[in-house]
Amino acid sequence: MMRYRECERCFQEPAEAGGLQIVKTINSNIYTWTKRSIFIFFTFFFGPIFAFSFGITFAIIDLIAILVMNPTIRCYHIAMRYMVSLYRPFIRTFMDPAFESIGQIFRVRNSGSFTERTYRLNISGITIGGT
Repeated sequence: MMRYRECERCFQEPAEAGGLQIVKTINSNIYTWTKRSIFIFFTFFFGPIFAFSFGITFAIIDLIAILVMNPTIRCYHIAMRYMVSLYRPFIRTFMDPAFESIGQIFRVRNSGSFTERTYRLNISGITIGGT
């Protein structure tokens, strides 16, 4: 019954035409079997072609991911470990004096006692500019 309704949606004739039921049934059968045979033909003809081409495509993408992306990401993580170990001393050495200078520029006057910061090396008790 479903195929009859599907066929009627595609091929409608006016109600005044007074078509015979046998003609509607034959048209419905022709429509249904033509549609099925075209689907079967396209499946058998294009199915293996698409399966092979998609298989090759995904194999190439997987090969690129394994041989290129994974080593690249691992090298990036290793480089980041070394960069993080150098980041903190860099900030302490070069940026802290600049931040303190900017902070002293915008400091409110008479807001309290000003204490000079002393910079020290944490190696064997040697100090620079402090006690």
